Amino acid sequence: NVFGAGTRTSVAITMLVKNPGSSEHGAIHYHDIGDSLPREEKLSIIRGFAIDGSIGWDEVKPDKYGDWLNQRDDSFYDFAPIGIQNKPLKGPSGIFSTYSRGWETGRDAWTWGYSRSGVLSRIEGTIKFYRTQIGLPQNELVVDTSKISWTRGLKKKAERCTIIDFDDSKIILGCYRPFSRQYTYIDKLLIDYPGQHHSYFSLDSGGVSTPVICYSSGKGDSLMCSGVPDKHFVADAQCFPLYWYEEKEVGTALFDGNDHVGSGGQTSLFGNGATNTEKVYERHDAITDEALVVFREAYPHAFDGPNRRTIEQAKADGLASAVASSEQRFEIAKVDIFYYVYGILHSPEYRERFASNLKKELPRIPLAEDFVAFCRAGRELAHLHLDYEEVEPWAAIEEDGDSVDPGRTVKMKFGKCKKSEDNPKGQD
Repeated sequence: NVFGAGTRTSVAITMLVKNPGSSEHGAIHYHDIGDSLPREEKLSIIRGFAIDGSIGWDEVKPDKYGDWLNQRDDSFYDFAPIGIQNKPLKGPSGIFSTYSRGWETGRDAWTWGYSRSGVLSRIEGTIKFYRTQIGLPQNELVVDTSKISWTRGLKKKAERCTIIDFDDSKIILGCYRPFSRQYTYIDKLLIDYPGQHHSYFSLDSGGVSTPVICYSSGKGDSLMCSGVPDKHFVADAQCFPLYWYEEKEVGTALFDGNDHVGSGGQTSLFGNGATNTEKVYERHDAITDEALVVFREAYPHAFDGPNRRTIEQAKADGLASAVASSEQRFEIAKVDIFYYVYGILHSPEYRERFASNLKKELPRIPLAEDFVAFCRAGRELAHLHLDYEEVEPWAAIEEDGDSVDPGRTVKMKFGKCKKSEDNPKGQD
C-alpha cells in the first residue's frame, strides 16, 4: 500500500491524453500535492480533484540543462568552481587543485573497526585465506564470506598471483562515519578504490593529520574530518584537502655528507649520482595560486582595520611564524580560503537558494560581502567538527539519569519490511 502510514515511496499518477485537434503537442502539466503527507490527506486531496475537476496544473518545460523540475539557478555559474581536475598538476583547476571521492575498501567488515587488534586479526586472517587462492582462475575462487570479500579487483590480483603481505604497521585512525573514528588498514593492495588519500594523508610515510572537507552533492551536506574518510562518511562524499603530499627521492653523495642531492637522487659532484637515497614527502597547498590571487584582489587587507589580526591570532589561524610576524598576516592566506569555503558550504541562504544546483554538481563558491565573517564561521565549525571530543558540552543540556538509573526508556522495536522465506516475521 503505497499510501500507507510511514511510507516514503514516491507516487506519481500519470495521465496520457491524445488529442489530434490540440494546438500544442508534447505538453506536460504537473501538480505536486506536497511532501510527507499522511495517507488520509493524500486521498482527500485526490478525492477533491475528482469531484470539482480543478487541479491547478503547472506547465513543465525543460531548461537548457535538461532539468524538468527543480531547475538550476543560472547565477550559480558566476561563482568559482570548487574543483575541476581531481588530480594536482593535471590541467585547469578550480579553488582546489585536487579532490577525491571517499576511501572505498570493498571489505569494510575486515578493514574498519574500533579495536586496533581486532582489525589486525581480521586482516591477517583474510590475507592468509587469500594466499591459499593465489593462481586460481576467478571462477574457481572459494567464496566464503566469513573469511574474505571478493571484489573484481581482488579476484584479478589472485589470478595474477599478486602477493599480499600482512603488515601490522599499516593501520591508522580514520573517519568511518560522522563523529565516529575507527581504525582502518591502509595497504593499497587490499583497498579497492583508495582515491587520492595516500597523497592527502601521506599514508606511505605512516600518515599525517590533514583537514579535509567532505561534501555530498546528493544532499548538499558537508563535514570536515582529519583522518582518511570512508566513502560513506557523508553519503557519497567528494573530499577536498587543505594539503597534499608528493613523494620524492633525495640523497647525499658519498664523499660529502653535507652535499644535498635534489629530486631523483642526482648529484653533480662526480657525475655518479647519489650513493644514498631516501624517500621524503613534500607538502603542497591544495588551494591554488590562482584562487589566492582572486581572493586577495577581491578582499585587500581583509584582516586589517576592524578585523585586524594579531600575531597570536595569525599563528592560531595556521600561518607560518614568519608570515604571522609580518605585515602579510593582514592579507588572505590559502588556509583562510579553505575555512571560508567551509563557512559558505554551511550557509543556510546559500544551501537553500542553490539547492537544485548543489544536488546535481559540485559547489561553486561566491565572493561574499564579508569574507572574514564566513572564514571565522568556518574555523569555528571546523573546531567543533574536528575536536568534538574535547570541546565543552553545551551548558543548557540536562542529562536525565545515569548508567545506574537511566531514567525513562522506551522499548525499541524492529522496523517492518516485506515478509519473505528468509524473513517470515517481516522485521527489518
